[in-house]
Amino acid sequence: MLFGPVILVFIAGAFATAPPLHPVPGGVTAYLLGLLLLTLVPAMVVSRLTSRLLRTGRASSFVLAERVVSAARWLIVAYHVAAIMVAGWIRVDPERTPEARLAIELLVAAAPLTAFTALYWAFAPMHQRLREAILWRHLHEGRLVLVSMTRWELVVDHIRHALLLAALPIATLSAWSALGERIGPWWAGHDLNPRGLGVWVLGWHVAGLLLVVSIVPMLMRRLWSTVRLGEGDLRREIERVLERAGVGVREILVWRSALGIVNAAVLGATRPARYLLFSEMLLSVMTRDQVRAVAAHEAGHGRYNHLVWLLATGLLSALALALLGAVFLSAGGRSQAEASSLVLSLGALLGSMVVVGWVSRRFEHQADAYAAKDLSSFVSTAPEAAPEAVAEAAPVQTSCAVTAEGVAPVRACLQVVAEYNGLEIDRFTWRHGSIAARLSHLSSLIGRACDDLPIDRTVRRIKFTVAVGWCALAILGWWAWG
Repeated sequence: MLFGPVILVFIAGAFATAPPLHPVPGGVTAYLLGLLLLTLVPAMVVSRLTSRLLRTGRASSFVLAERVVSAARWLIVAYHVAAIMVAGWIRVDPERTPEARLAIELLVAAAPLTAFTALYWAFAPMHQRLREAILWRHLHEGRLVLVSMTRWELVVDHIRHALLLAALPIATLSAWSALGERIGPWWAGHDLNPRGLGVWVLGWHVAGLLLVVSIVPMLMRRLWSTVRLGEGDLRREIERVLERAGVGVREILVWRSALGIVNAAVLGATRPARYLLFSEMLLSVMTRDQVRAVAAHEAGHGRYNHLVWLLATGLLSALALALLGAVFLSAGGRSQAEASSLVLSLGALLGSMVVVGWVSRRFEHQADAYAAKDLSSFVSTAPEAAPEAVAEAAPVQTSCAVTAEGVAPVRACLQVVAEYNGLEIDRFTWRHGSIAARLSHLSSLIGRACDDLPIDRTVRRIKFTVAVGWCALAILGWWAWG
């Protein structure tokens, strides 16, 4: 996924108005030349690996090409951050209007995002070969057959389902911030004291986050190709999973991604704007028990409000690191403006990359554990049973122990995801960790009481720490403004 790189690209662009840490002669032309070099070299390497794959048929070429593309993205992000925050090659006049600064910020972000797209353009032929292999396999197995796609179609679908998934929420927040700056002078006319002004600014940004979690899921539903999951046994079973979790959704959707990915997702934090999506390929390749396990995993995210807590964790970590850095740099004698630029940048980067990633991986483990608990705590109705029996299926007890039968479908669906998406089970990802680690964690749950799992205790401690941190920041802010 591109969440990390895209978020960092936008964060770096937001600080183009701040003084650079160590100005270096250059400019936009030097920046673009360096970006071109960091894009062309990996693209050439991927092209050679594609040729080797066609010549030898070795799957290692695909894995290596995927790693090259991933490493190139992070190099581009590091280069983009250094060019703006350190060298000062891209500068935005802070005296410009909020609308002009927003337009420039989006234009600055477009450069590395275009480079990401170019890297996928180089990787697309490799993806085509993988799709062809899956197509032939499905023909032999009598499963849903992937539609053949051209290189351009793959790239466009990649932009819709990968780049925009991360870019749209951040761009919406940037636009909301610019609108707040435009409205700010009107509020200034009310002669607010520092405390009142601080409350206004904080409230405006919180409202922006609420806007994103409310509006963006509906926009993504339209941007992606989705249809309502039809009535039938499968839909009734998924609805029962959601009912047991106490999670409401606006709609259950089939996600028709032409990329043929095996995935599911919950979009939105609250019922009016929350959608549960299953990719068409997932519904084709997974068994009924595995689909139910995926539904329970996503329901776990909703039950424990992981999205809300992840946002709260990211903001808290960024503010806390910024505050600590400001104290440290002020003691070192730097000017306040320069210190603010550096500290807020480092706080946002470290907060999103380290803290949010660590917490997100624990949330994934908890969602996996909830799925195992759900499948362990009720009697599964056989696929051939009557619809009425499916609708009446319910938990058989309020407390239970996690069973091997409950864990098995969750483990199996993770293995299917790895197989069909071409993922190595040992490959580490920022938000989800490795599939191998998740499989190991699931195995460790067997025999444990459902109401006393170690991961639940870990997440409770995380939430308690975040809540206490926000209270401490609120008290500190109130004292400082007073």
